[in-house]
Amino acid sequence: MTELATQRDLNCLSDPDRGTRKRALEKISKDVQARNSSLAADAVKQNLDLLHKPLLKCIKDPAEKCRELSVTILGALVPLASAADVEAIAGETLVGIRERIGAPQIAEESEEVRLELLRLTKAVLIALPCSGRDHIDHVSAILEKSCYDKFPDAKKLAAELIVWLSSQKEVCRHANTS
Repeated sequence: MTELATQRDLNCLSDPDRGTRKRALEKISKDVQARNSSLAADAVKQNLDLLHKPLLKCIKDPAEKCRELSVTILGALVPLASAADVEAIAGETLVGIRERIGAPQIAEESEEVRLELLRLTKAVLIALPCSGRDHIDHVSAILEKSCYDKFPDAKKLAAELIVWLSSQKEVCRHANTS
């Protein structure tokens, strides 16, 4: 089994020192990039199970680089996961994203991190096109706030996701009737 993080790495993700958290995230990110294409489905599931909750906590980290790395790692793992594995984490992931960019007061200050959070939203939705409606409250709040984002790339991606979601409505309708 290919683990992308050791227990020490996981412990470091909750360390009070931001440098320690950042180094652990950089190590995990480097391992994800190096092994991305060689991870088997069971290894992806194991790593998602291991890393998901600690990475969601890091999305709220005071250090921008830690937030960015944690979102990037999740964004790299989600497309590799099976639909069932993504379904297991989708609710919590979309809640975490909504807290950062879909709340009345947007908590995320960094344009780049907001864009990465939208990319993660896209990865979750692509993995679960027909069950995205189960999380429609979170997705709609994320996309609504992102349409008003001052960062043009975030606005553009939000608009693309809205168009994509509306095209999926028909696909899902046919999938449910067959």
